[in-house]
Amino acid sequence: MYNLRKATMDDRETVFQLKKLTLYNETLEKRGKWDDDFERARAAESFSADYMFMIELNGAVIGSVGLEECEGYYRLRQFFLRPEYQGQGIGSRVITDFIKQVAGHPMRLKVGKPQHLSIKFYRKHGFAVIEDEPTDFIMERQC
Repeated sequence: MYNLRKATMDDRETVFQLKKLTLYNETLEKRGKWDDDFERARAAESFSADYMFMIELNGAVIGSVGLEECEGYYRLRQFFLRPEYQGQGIGSRVITDFIKQVAGHPMRLKVGKPQHLSIKFYRKHGFAVIEDEPTDFIMERQC
């Protein structure tokens, strides 16, 4: 069973590295480039120790996830799971636990258009696209 540890500011670089491990190949394939500085800045911009958690398994960090309370909904942020732990049901358990936690409130997230596997995962968990931005989709799940 996984454990959630409250993130600290020291975890920012770890979250970036998780993002890179998780999204690099798909982003490179779809966009034709990966810009460390741009992606690191994007990760730092949406990182807050107030709502971020590190996902641990047997004491090792295997992912990150944030749940930010916004006006009228909750926003899922920076949900990254190391590739070698994907497909084992861990991500599904994490998102299901968060869905239960926010019962009665919508949950939203932003996902890059090139991230087809992530989009499929979120659809499987009841999310639907509500906004189409130039590079991202905003998805929402009514809880």
